[in-house]
Amino acid sequence: MSKIITILFLSLLLLSACQPKKKVEQAKHPHCVPEGSLPLKYASRFAVDFYNGFKVISVFNNSDTIQYVLTPKGKPAPVDFAHAVHLELPLSKVVCASTNHVAAIAQLNALDKLIGLTNADLIYNKEVQTRLANGQISPLGSLEMNDEKLAMLKPDFVMTSGPFDGGDKLRIKLQTLKISQVINLDYLE
Repeated sequence: MSKIITILFLSLLLLSACQPKKKVEQAKHPHCVPEGSLPLKYASRFAVDFYNGFKVISVFNNSDTIQYVLTPKGKPAPVDFAHAVHLELPLSKVVCASTNHVAAIAQLNALDKLIGLTNADLIYNKEVQTRLANGQISPLGSLEMNDEKLAMLKPDFVMTSGPFDGGDKLRIKLQTLKISQVINLDYLE
């Protein structure tokens, strides 16, 4: 009988040791405190927070939040943002998986950063057409991005519309190539 009690006691002790510890409430980012935020007038599905030496852009995708940490070249992402996509500034090479994003890049006067895009035959921007003709921008296919060309371009990131630009298949491809994906959800605003 004492053997059964001992086994029962040890089993209870083991089970109590396996119980998850109560989580201690802590700040979302205990080491990093934002110094300010970009005031937004019309958009609501993203936020930009300024920290000492870096910025964080949060994109709200229904039940999910995607974060991008922007740091100067050579500076690692802060430990509190290890899960975020890390982009080092200044950015110099961008690929667009959606023709919609070309217009936004043009508005930012950053077409010189655009090095590749899909559906090049659908572009009507004269400067982009000239850069395509001169080989400054590489056409990367229509329905699916050309992996080899993309890998050779070595962009800082590929801007996508998430599920409309290849979804998980493209995300896995970019992870394999070690290329960051920036998901632009402007169509949800």
